[in-house]
Amino acid sequence: MRFAEWNRAKLRAVHVVDTLVVVDLQEALSPLVQGIQDSLIADARKEWDRFAAGLPGKAGVDFRIVVNSEAAELLAQARDQRADLLVLGSHGHTPGSSIGPVAAQLLRQSPCRVLLAREGHTGPYKRVVACVDFSKTSRAALEAAVRVVAQDGGKLSVVHVSRPPWTQFHFTPPKIADDPAFQQTYRANVLKRLEDFCRPASPETQWVKPNHDVIEHPTHGAAIIELAANTGADLVVLGTRGRTNLREVLIGTTAERVVRGATCSILAVKPTD
Repeated sequence: MRFAEWNRAKLRAVHVVDTLVVVDLQEALSPLVQGIQDSLIADARKEWDRFAAGLPGKAGVDFRIVVNSEAAELLAQARDQRADLLVLGSHGHTPGSSIGPVAAQLLRQSPCRVLLAREGHTGPYKRVVACVDFSKTSRAALEAAVRVVAQDGGKLSVVHVSRPPWTQFHFTPPKIADDPAFQQTYRANVLKRLEDFCRPASPETQWVKPNHDVIEHPTHGAAIIELAANTGADLVVLGTRGRTNLREVLIGTTAERVVRGATCSILAVKPTD
């Protein structure tokens, strides 16, 4: 609701009554099954009134109750409404160390950005981490992070995870592997590239005065997870893009690792194309 108010956006709230019985027409249902579904919908309506009681702006929310497969219905809603953002809890009714199966499916297949909100965090995002790998998608993620920080009044850390050449190969030339001056120059150049990448993002980038961090780590996802935990981040913003196999066409390995391992909310930004 806070995001919608910022952007003067229309907000639709959807509750899906999941059913194993898929029918094309309500008229095809038997009176017994129809009665059961009517009861489930009525119960959901009462639960919504209780759940949203006291929320400012509740009257302006377009609330829908739909009987369908949960993931399929939410994907359809996002496509039909041409949504800019799909927001859901990261665990649903299955709390644990990993995101729920519905959240995982929506993250891969959603046509728009996905915000996975961690349970217990209801206020502004005060510590935001934006992940940059110098791609177009990470620029979009940076701009999204800047917008959140500007509107929530938080602090922004822009992070690039680096794998220096002397850590990637077994046969690194001695000039590189054993030359501290070369390594220091390399690190300084990577940091400068990160700062230059952030500079043209938007005027707000300079206003929020982000911190720029280059982390050397063999695994990009693990580095981001550790940073988020160590800094007490409320939100990690990152781009999703697959480079390996068909399963990861819509979400890259780094993004998936972060989504499954981070203990804060995640805003996943899809490739611009």
